[in-house]
Amino acid sequence: MEEIVEKYDIKADGINAEVRIMGGKGILKQYKIKLMDFSRPTMALLDEIRHELITEVSVSTTEILDPKSVIHLKQKFQEKATNLLEKHIPDLSPEKKKYLSGRLMQEMLGLGKIEFLLNDINLEEVVINSVQEPLRVYHKTYGWLLTDLTVESEAQIQNYANIIARRVGRQISTLNPLLDAHLVTGDRAILIKEIQSQ
Repeated sequence: MEEIVEKYDIKADGINAEVRIMGGKGILKQYKIKLMDFSRPTMALLDEIRHELITEVSVSTTEILDPKSVIHLKQKFQEKATNLLEKHIPDLSPEKKKYLSGRLMQEMLGLGKIEFLLNDINLEEVVINSVQEPLRVYHKTYGWLLTDLTVESEAQIQNYANIIARRVGRQISTLNPLLDAHLVTGDRAILIKEIQSQ
């Protein structure tokens, strides 16, 4: 029977999440992230707010390509998202408002739930191989673990690679398929672009 081996909290962009290392006798350990749950109507409203954010927040190419402007961009998106949430759901608690605006910002400017993995000091590596399999992490205590996170499409993986490359002021492309760099946090990022055969 699967059981919780260990659990601890992590924070990314002001949002708390709970990490659960799951396992048991004869069961491979897994890394799972527990986030706040919301109803379908709330999720549908978030999609609507996401579209409003795209039209209302202007972002220049210079801002997108400048790794130093990421913090400013995130603040701008989070402020606008908070305003839109107040407009659409005025009775939302401050905690939920902060959570939802942070999640919107992570999805639109960051790496979605992967941001939590990058903020877990217990992890040494995060690996995305393909959409067919869950992300893998190397945990300082438990070694290699499968996560409960997947990426929805190859296009999303490419988008994440571009975001990481922009954070270090570089680009990954067919001509430059390998990127080996250090992020602002000191973490090392190795990206390999798959070259499609014709």
